[in-house]
Amino acid sequence: MLTILNSKQYTVEGDAVLSESDFKDALSKWDWSFFFHSVHCLGREFNEASWRMMKGNVVCEALEMCSGGQAKYVDEVGFDLLVGDTKVEVKTEVGIIHKNMARTKKIQLKNIRASAGDVPILQRTFDYLLIINTGPPFVSAFATWETVERNQYPTSDQIQCQLGSEDLDFVSRGTVRISDQISSPFSMKKKMTEEIHEWLEGVKNQVDRLPEDSRITDY
Repeated sequence: MLTILNSKQYTVEGDAVLSESDFKDALSKWDWSFFFHSVHCLGREFNEASWRMMKGNVVCEALEMCSGGQAKYVDEVGFDLLVGDTKVEVKTEVGIIHKNMARTKKIQLKNIRASAGDVPILQRTFDYLLIINTGPPFVSAFATWETVERNQYPTSDQIQCQLGSEDLDFVSRGTVRISDQISSPFSMKKKMTEEIHEWLEGVKNQVDRLPEDSRITDY
């Protein structure tokens, strides 16, 4: 059951997985303007391979915030968000949903290492797959686990799926317009790098204050 707290905040009560219609109703109330402005401001930061996990973290934190507290970012194996007891896996990418909305790109669901003759399949770990374009058109949609299961297929090293418009429930269809008055308040990557250096300096300062004969310990 969906309980409205105010125009921006609401929670899901009960321990059942949300029905498709209830899940769509919940997502329709999320602050998608805030979310898409956030990923637009983030831009190409964290696109390097060594930073990509951090980008996913920022995106999911933005989803938690835009949900008004309804979604919780948990970063579990096989799903990213909890909406009540409903497990949601998140896939985001520029153009992951084609501009004509007819289909998605090929979506990587899991890395695999299959033995000869094996036909790997994806085991259920989520209830809904949330798919979001992080570049224009700013579109969000979702598919049920059953739809993803029906469309999954193995490659040499992955399990993938590709979904058509008939497989998707669209939450937003490019209706969000990005304002040029909204910009990133600072470089998140630069700030994080500075914080890492500050942390390391803190450790180094403590080490430098140790007596010389206590700096090396045999293990």
